Amino acid sequence: MTINVSEVKAAIHAAVTEVQDSQQAVQLATEKLDAAQQNLALAVEGSGAEAVETAQAALVQARDDLDNCLATTVGAVEQAQTYLASL
Repeated sequence: MTINVSEVKAAIHAAVTEVQDSQQAVQLATEKLDAAQQNLALAVEGSGAEAVETAQAALVQARDDLDNCLATTVGAVEQAQTYLASL
């Protein structure tokens, strides 16, 4: 089965659209995680409990992971668009 250039372009465009939709979901998840961090911080302010500190550290790590995910997908979209422009 042979795929022509217009089919390749359409497939790449569809993939980029899916990634961009995913980026929006990651951004929404980031906003919700930020709210959760704030709520937790307010709820346990001054407790000093080790479990609270561990929970807060885990939320910070999760936020960093989401930021890395978003940055990685931005790079992927840029590369896909560069390739698309070369076709």
